[in-house]
Amino acid sequence: MPLAMSLDSPRYKLLLNELLKHTDTDHADHQGLVKALELVTAVATEINDAMKEHDRRQVRFVAVNNVAPCLCS
Repeated sequence: MPLAMSLDSPRYKLLLNELLKHTDTDHADHQGLVKALELVTAVATEINDAMKEHDRRQVRFVAVNNVAPCLCS
């Protein structure tokens, strides 16, 4: 997935929500908009989860590197 898409996913969610507000449920595009919103939401969730995991790993890495020199002395 392009980085630009991941950075703009909140905007896509807002845009799709607005489009859905103004699209009748019997319109030919309604189901496609619902599916697109579901996909964008799933991508945003995955990105957030990956960023949280990265942050947790970075904290552990820093902690281990701060403790390791003490153990060697």
